Amino acid sequence: MVVRQGLRSLLSAEADIEVVGEAENGLDAVAQTCKLRPDVITMDLRMPRMDGFEATKEIMIQAPTPDHHRDQQHRRCQCRIVDAHVAGR
Repeated sequence: MVVRQGLRSLLSAEADIEVVGEAENGLDAVAQTCKLRPDVITMDLRMPRMDGFEATKEIMIQAPTPDHHRDQQHRRCQCRIVDAHVAGR
């Protein structure tokens, strides 16, 4: 919760960013996303009830958002970063 409050404070300090919601767990993150339809989501990987990976998968099923900014190479690079984080590297 402390990290979430800090992130909210940091983002809210920016004039062009509006924080529209917060979630305490992965299931809430999915529900909030479907309800609020934000432009950007920051997601913790470790959350109760549903982890960040599963929540992200479910969000992309229930409330898909096209991603026009990433090409295939960037997707591969991002997957490596996530894999490294999960593996503890």
